[in-house]
Amino acid sequence: MPPSNFQHLEPEWADLFESCLKTEQYALTDPRTCCFHARRSVEMTVQWMYAHDPVFKRPYDTNLAALIAHESFQTNVPPHARNTARIIQKMGNKAVHTEKKIKQYDSLTITKELFHFSFWFAQTYTTQPLIPDISFDQELLPKP
Repeated sequence: MPPSNFQHLEPEWADLFESCLKTEQYALTDPRTCCFHARRSVEMTVQWMYAHDPVFKRPYDTNLAALIAHESFQTNVPPHARNTARIIQKMGNKAVHTEKKIKQYDSLTITKELFHFSFWFAQTYTTQPLIPDISFDQELLPKP
């Protein structure tokens, strides 16, 4: 398997890693599909947090927007990660629910934002030694 910006997820969150890989695979070739997979990856991550971290109290409505807006998420997730999750959620909704054109710029931005969100998540929840400080590398995106 070629190197990925999401390699830091593979050891502990294989399903999330696979979902993020799909985001990465479509970043340069299919912006709409890329944004869909990014949103799905954020939803998987947030659902994992609610299922495994007792500080998160699951609200009555469990759709992604409600989970992100819930007080326990707002209180326990730093602003940069909250904002990133919301940006990806909204762009993913736009990709799925509208006919508006999704540009390659959008998919590249969303892929990079997903990287930042997933890195924060991994740093917060890993049971392994701390992940070294890594940065997003656009050169790792599969070329069309």
